[in-house]
Amino acid sequence: MGAGARWQDVLDAATTHGLAPLCGSAPGVGVVGYLTGGGIGPLVRTVGLSSDHVRAFDVVTGEGTLLRATPEENADLFWGLRGGKATLGIVTAVEIALLPISEFYGGAVYFDGDDAVATPRSRSR
Repeated sequence: MGAGARWQDVLDAATTHGLAPLCGSAPGVGVVGYLTGGGIGPLVRTVGLSSDHVRAFDVVTGEGTLLRATPEENADLFWGLRGGKATLGIVTAVEIALLPISEFYGGAVYFDGDDAVATPRSRSR
């Protein structure tokens, strides 16, 4: 995906194939910024950080050199980009692995403060 791509675009393309990217909870977030920030999403405890599923970055260094960073090629740069945000260059594209996730159910349950005594957790104390 090129710089500027949003997760909703990736979701729309991947889900038709029964696949999903490991994105966060807001589909309007940019792919590159999210992944270079580490990528802590709703499935992090199940499948790890989203940045762990990056296969490659295309990046322009401060010297103006275009490099491809993978676990094998420019490995130190690849490692640093997965959480280093914008400190090592400008990422122009990213390649990620998609996972065979066709459904996801998530959310939160909220109770009114007046009902706190009746919630399951408060009864176990």
